[in-house]
Amino acid sequence: MSVIPLSELSRPNQVTFGSYLIYPTRCRSLCAAKFKNMVLQIKEDRYNFTAKCRMPEYAARRLAESVTDTVLTDFFEPDSVLVPVPRSGILQKDALWPSLRICEALVSQGLGARYEPILRREIPVPKSSYSKTRTGPTQHFQSLSASPISTARNIILVDDIVTRGATFIGCCWRLLDTLPDRRVKCFAIARTVWDEDVGELTDPCLGTCTRESEQFVRREPG
Repeated sequence: MSVIPLSELSRPNQVTFGSYLIYPTRCRSLCAAKFKNMVLQIKEDRYNFTAKCRMPEYAARRLAESVTDTVLTDFFEPDSVLVPVPRSGILQKDALWPSLRICEALVSQGLGARYEPILRREIPVPKSSYSKTRTGPTQHFQSLSASPISTARNIILVDDIVTRGATFIGCCWRLLDTLPDRRVKCFAIARTVWDEDVGELTDPCLGTCTRESEQFVRREPG
């Protein structure tokens, strides 16, 4: 995969994101542990025996039922095309792709016109949850390729959890490099929070992720 010098790109240093749930980074309370487990069940595509469906479908249904009463009411435009964020490693055959499952669930509830898995990870990057060094937007950009076949004008990048937002920015750069003049925003089913910020699992949010340097991306709200 050829790497285009970043100086030649039109690359925003800030992206808009929306999120639905919270994901406590530490489990110092029973409430935080419960919320973290719920989000992990979505990420792992677990089956909810009470709702009689898998957790991504359950979360998408709950969001669709209440979205008009939240800050996300205008987020999922009717013509929006959802693009799943690739995993940190090379996707193996028949492996679970959490972001794709979330896209499928959202579209099934009318939150987006369709989904297109047009981003691909060509070079593995460290998982943000395990890495001691932060992977910046440039490294994400250089590790990705994108198919130029999409006709989408409004794109929503979809991920399971947003931490800082470096992945979102790198994916946005790759999409805009391949598909210029598109509108791109980002959605994560959950955003990370500190335990002291735990209130309700459901906490719809609109915010921004800003690249202040290659190693520092600031998410607001944090």
